[in-house]
Amino acid sequence: MRRFSLKQKIDEFLSRFSVDIGVDLGTSNTLFYLKDKGIVIEEASLLARRKLKRWTGLSAPTRKKVRIIAYGQRAREMVDREAKQIEVIRLMKRGVVSDLEALENYLDYYLKLIYEIPSRGLKLFKPRIIVGVPGSLTDVERRAVRSVFLALGVKKLFLVEQSLLAGIGMGLSTKSSSALLIVDVGGAKTEASIVSSEGMVLTKSLKFGGDDWDDAIVSFLKMKYGMLISRGRAEKVKREIGCVWERKEGKEKVSVVRGRDLGTALPRSLRLRESEVKEALMMLAMRMVALVKELLDQMPEEVSDDVLNNGIRLVGGGAKLRGLDKLIEKESGVPTGLIKGAELGVIRGCEKLIKDGDFLEKVKVWAINN
Repeated sequence: MRRFSLKQKIDEFLSRFSVDIGVDLGTSNTLFYLKDKGIVIEEASLLARRKLKRWTGLSAPTRKKVRIIAYGQRAREMVDREAKQIEVIRLMKRGVVSDLEALENYLDYYLKLIYEIPSRGLKLFKPRIIVGVPGSLTDVERRAVRSVFLALGVKKLFLVEQSLLAGIGMGLSTKSSSALLIVDVGGAKTEASIVSSEGMVLTKSLKFGGDDWDDAIVSFLKMKYGMLISRGRAEKVKREIGCVWERKEGKEKVSVVRGRDLGTALPRSLRLRESEVKEALMMLAMRMVALVKELLDQMPEEVSDDVLNNGIRLVGGGAKLRGLDKLIEKESGVPTGLIKGAELGVIRGCEKLIKDGDFLEKVKVWAINN
């Protein structure tokens, strides 16, 4: 039987008149979950604004309110096409906030949109928000994220490691001490973590992710064919024929790539084979394999049986590269699988915490609140 303190009873009563929100603050995309409504917003983590005046001193112009041009996907469509007086800001770089002011403007815009969505809560009080952040953040970086949300008038804020949220979304329970090994491949960072119902056991990270697949394809074409393509075209190639595992059946896929010849500076196109893309991506894939092996080598003996029984689970949009799970399984000797809806793993964890009051009470103990 659950016993509540007076403070818990008051918090539970007041929660009926406010809204609970989950946020997956990713490098490529940011997702917002609203209690009883599901995922209500999924947008690119980008913001377009007029360029700021960079000089300081007595001659510097008075700082005026920043003029925002576009948010999310609209800002993504402006990348490499924006006018000279406009800059497109990536809010997160390698899992770290790159521009606090831009992030505050971005979150303020979308939280206001969420507040306009009809819901059961009367919204008389400030919202309670659970935010997924990389486990590799330093104390200074965590405080920076906290300061942005608190400046927007958040009632209660819980910063929880993204790998832990992904584990909760996959069924991690307070009633079991079983551990999970999760590899989260984000847009610009990769984290391999062992999590249990008691929190984060061990984590290792690398400062590269799904976006680096695109850069690898760009570099490969530049070196091998003397051809320059945009990152947008590289991403399209990755989605069409990107792989790190040989296809057993069927004809090898081919993608037509258009770009600029570096020798003649004229437009050029070529047919790129699947095996060539594999060659371009293999080095990065092996770095991920080495990360997993390092984590397995350092994991406590007490959780080794759990890891072998439960296997390795891949989450994050970057983990959807074809054959990555098979490569990790072959090299590590541990069964590996990509979870369904890998890019939604973290936000599902936020959803479960918001719905499960008992679990949320436990999370309060080891959430990153300092």
